[in-house]
Amino acid sequence: MAVRVQVALMSGRSVEVVAEPSMTLDEVRLRAQHGLGAKKGALYKASGELLPGATRVSQACLQDGDALLLQILRPIQHVRNFAAEAEIQSDGSVVTWGEAACGGDSTAVQRQLKKNVQHVYATSAAFAALLFDGSVVAWGNGRAGGDSSQVQYQLKNVQQIFATNSAFAALRHDGSVVTWGQSQVGGDSSAVQPELKNVQTVCATTSAFAALRGDGSVVTWGSEASAGRPSKITNVKSVHATSSAYAALLRNGSVATWGNPQLGGCSRAVQKKLKNVQQIHATRSSFAALLDDGSVVTWGDDTETDSQQQPQHVQRIYANSTAFAALLTDGSAATWGCRLKYNEAFVSPDQLNNVQQIAMTDSAFAALRQDGSVVTWGRKDCGGDSHAVESMLRSVKQICATFSAFAALRHDGSVVTWGDCAYGGSSCSVQEKLKGVGEIRSTPLSFEAHFADGTCVRWGRVSGSRKRCREE
Repeated sequence: MAVRVQVALMSGRSVEVVAEPSMTLDEVRLRAQHGLGAKKGALYKASGELLPGATRVSQACLQDGDALLLQILRPIQHVRNFAAEAEIQSDGSVVTWGEAACGGDSTAVQRQLKKNVQHVYATSAAFAALLFDGSVVAWGNGRAGGDSSQVQYQLKNVQQIFATNSAFAALRHDGSVVTWGQSQVGGDSSAVQPELKNVQTVCATTSAFAALRGDGSVVTWGSEASAGRPSKITNVKSVHATSSAYAALLRNGSVATWGNPQLGGCSRAVQKKLKNVQQIHATRSSFAALLDDGSVVTWGDDTETDSQQQPQHVQRIYANSTAFAALLTDGSAATWGCRLKYNEAFVSPDQLNNVQQIAMTDSAFAALRQDGSVVTWGRKDCGGDSHAVESMLRSVKQICATFSAFAALRHDGSVVTWGDCAYGGSSCSVQEKLKGVGEIRSTPLSFEAHFADGTCVRWGRVSGSRKRCREE
């Protein structure tokens, strides 16, 4: 005999579902999602017990009038390539969309992506998923790493995956490395495979890999222009990359560089200054080294460094794709890097004082000052221009960023957004819901507003939609 159950969202909105004894709870869930216009979720009893989807209604002991909760699955990771996107849901499954040939269609591997996915990585046209059991699933354009069949038997006990534009490298727990994808950009590591032992981590440019071994040596492979064969260096502490060059921080505080000279591969002009280096940061085409005395040394693309005066007394450096920003010990901030010929908003130094937080998109920065005001600069369509909302950027307590938009949470619980509309720069569709917000969070694609009652509102590029939308 059929039972009628009431399925509700966290917001309180509910729908009645008629559940036949032979139906599975997954079918009940799908009916509830359809009736509520909600996205994929999980069903729970009022007691908090999760209801397994494969269980029949007759086995679940449901009764007329029972109240169930549909908990919407929140994405825990977004990743994208040039034409497709993938999203890990909170149940460990993966959802994909976009150009089928670039990984937007994961039908062929969907059974393997139903659960236990830990992380997803991307090349320009393919994806690779690392599962909690250490296995790997790849899909998308085969020439870009979407076909791992030749090395699948080796893809076990993997702890992390790295990617160039068209190749993947999987670091295993035993310190070995497995590669696949386009051979010229790192997919073929056969020439250096005997050296790929006791590897601690791997660093990638767009066309080459560099593996840091436990003994402090570095092994490189891929495009000769990017990978090169650096002179024998030892005692390496960390390796960093622009799009086509490497910088290795040595344990004695010096720096070794190789790769494309114009993009940071040659540090000869500043080599004498590269002593007592504590950290290295990189944009797509320049490096910045923070020294132990708080000074900064920058090298790489001439359009970024341009012999500008480097800041002193630096506490922290921020780097996005095109420029650097630094928070100084006196609470002021400094910025330097690429100067676009158009579409850029600038900031004067006297605006960058009493800074307490800096956030960044791919090509812009936002600084939250102690008086609750916000200053922005950088590429206008990435959030560098906030003039349209400047009057509302007062009494701000938190700022965060997606790939190309910013959101500011004010002390009264309201939210102000600006930047690329597709990435959350416009919150018009959910603005009525953005009242009494307790915290805002972001992924590269979207923003989340969290409330005291545990509910959440999302906007931006959400769950396969290229439109702005609200998710309850």
